[in-house]
Amino acid sequence: MTTFSDQIRSKYELGEVQHMTDLQNLELILRELAILSNNQIKKKSIQILDISNQSVQCGRANITIPCTSRPLHDYVPLYWGKKTPMVSALRSQNETLVFLMFSTDLLAEFDCVLSDGNARSNGTTFKVFKQLSDLDFLNHRDINTLKFAHDDEIKRRKQSELLVLDRLPLKHLRYIICYSEIVKLKVQALLIAHGARRGVYIGRSNYYF
Repeated sequence: MTTFSDQIRSKYELGEVQHMTDLQNLELILRELAILSNNQIKKKSIQILDISNQSVQCGRANITIPCTSRPLHDYVPLYWGKKTPMVSALRSQNETLVFLMFSTDLLAEFDCVLSDGNARSNGTTFKVFKQLSDLDFLNHRDINTLKFAHDDEIKRRKQSELLVLDRLPLKHLRYIICYSEIVKLKVQALLIAHGARRGVYIGRSNYYF
């Protein structure tokens, strides 16, 4: 049977979406059975290891999404593209970075907003997801390209986001990508401890710089 994610892959050449975090945060995610938005983390007074650039996060904290009138930090950010500029900026932390890979079937189940580029960029447009054709405004070639350093607009579109309101349950988590065998064993141990069955793979060349 053809799934929603199959249709997206076939029509738009877009696969799973990813959430990058530090290995230290994985236990919290497994305990909560979800990834929480920044504002939910603050509301619950939860301590996490924040790997993001603080000036970037300050900028994102001041953004309101026009089509929902909700703060950007009310949403869990997921990215379609691999090897984004943020991954490049964090290459010195590769050993502790993990990618949680989600099926785009989640679009049919949760309250989601799409952005046609980096949500912090002035030129980015947002759209509430309602149907498959809402993905028409994404540029899959720029999302999938690895050559973006020379063009700021391609760089912006490379970082198109899928935003999930408040919390993203792990129901659609398909697998986890890590940098080394050592980290893989740690991730597997955490999954076992929390009774979660997911594949764990080393993706050094395809996901890391």
